[in-house]
Amino acid sequence: MRLTVGCLLLAVTVLASNVGADTTDVDDCARSAAQLQIQQPVAFAAASAVMLPASRPSIDALALIAVDCPNARIIIEGHTDDRGSDALNLQLSQARAQAVVDALTTRGLDAARMTARGLGSLQPIASNDTRAGRAKNRRIVVSFVDR
Repeated sequence: MRLTVGCLLLAVTVLASNVGADTTDVDDCARSAAQLQIQQPVAFAAASAVMLPASRPSIDALALIAVDCPNARIIIEGHTDDRGSDALNLQLSQARAQAVVDALTTRGLDAARMTARGLGSLQPIASNDTRAGRAKNRRIVVSFVDR
């Protein structure tokens, strides 16, 4: 697994509390993933499921978290803003979630542990009336849950 220095430092920070443990508690993995998504969100090219190169460190760190939590299922949700049709937003969000699954699979994770869900614009976290709000709504959410 290739990691950038910034990614490695973040991953070490995120996982430092678990040193010496055989596996990490699923809740700890979920908290680590949530923290990572705030600090290093996964980003895509506009209206595309092509992940931006700047997202590689985030994907690398997510893979490290997942390796540290082998007994968890991983749910990857794709979200969009409300621009465009509902049908296209659902397709785009599903394709983006699947792109994250594919990226984690190439880093050695078992695809059977992961579920990709496209939710389109159904669950906004900010107003779609502003550019900043729409940017917040375009996101990937990674959850770790008990199997």
